[in-house]
Amino acid sequence: MKLRAIQLYLQGFSVSQIAKLLKRNRATIYRWIKGLPQKRRGRPRKVRVREIPNELIEKLKALLLDVNEEKGRKRTHSLRRIYHILELDLRLVGINSLASFYRFVEDFVKSEWGSWERLEVARRGIKEAPKVSKGKVRREKGLVEIDATGYVFAGKQYSILFALELYSMRILGFYTVENKEKNATHYNKAFSSLDVAKFMFQLFLRYGVPKAVKTDNEKILTSEHITRALKELGVEIRRTKPYQANQKLIERVIRELKDIARTIKAGSINDLISLAINTYNRTAHNFEHFQKPVAPAEVELQGFSEVDEGRLRKAFAERFERTIRNHTI
Repeated sequence: MKLRAIQLYLQGFSVSQIAKLLKRNRATIYRWIKGLPQKRRGRPRKVRVREIPNELIEKLKALLLDVNEEKGRKRTHSLRRIYHILELDLRLVGINSLASFYRFVEDFVKSEWGSWERLEVARRGIKEAPKVSKGKVRREKGLVEIDATGYVFAGKQYSILFALELYSMRILGFYTVENKEKNATHYNKAFSSLDVAKFMFQLFLRYGVPKAVKTDNEKILTSEHITRALKELGVEIRRTKPYQANQKLIERVIRELKDIARTIKAGSINDLISLAINTYNRTAHNFEHFQKPVAPAEVELQGFSEVDEGRLRKAFAERFERTIRNHTI
């Protein structure tokens, strides 16, 4: 314990910090370090992977590969959690903050596995990383991709759902929700499956039912409510592949929409997004699958089928299961 206190002091830690880390009295720490040379000051140097003891390397590697199953889902340790587990050992080798740990882990993952994608493959127990095609994304008529993003307007944080038809690259609609929960930046906390159902209902009522809907694997988009409704309407459900950013065309469009929105003045978030979408849809773009610049609004929508409003309401209606026990519901 005394040796660790001396090492921490020589690395630049104060007596109070060492006492808090080692859970010892400050007077005891001061007695241990009395007579030592002045502690090092200045910008800390970058810690190399080869300078780390093998024992600590093995602990870090085991935590990065560890996968726990909670509530039917496989979860890995966050980097913040790993840092707190190994904090004392990391400080002894000169990694004194979460930011410096992030930089070190970035180098460690590259030296050990080559990339974060290969680390994910190692977590799954697959011997060889799958080959990812970097070719063009297939454009199908009647394929609608749905995704969400965050946006700050008038000091308030909003989450916005967008729908993009992938052949015409036209944005079909949007749905906004103000984030009531403080610091909620993830749209799973802002939207519910009922919000998604309402958005899809309005979308299908206006344009018709598409051939397929493409989403990521967020819970609100993969809920039983949404999945059941789409199957009843005969809509094919597709999921985007993780770690393949080039497959999500809607993310590029959302970035462009945000750039447009920053140049527009509007009284409300809905007016702002409507104007940005209208500008985007009526501006000519150079799309790979068209021979000349085309405005998305000028491309005829195909692959949609008309469905009466009653059938749509029935498909997206919320349903409750009732269980009878001892002659009581």
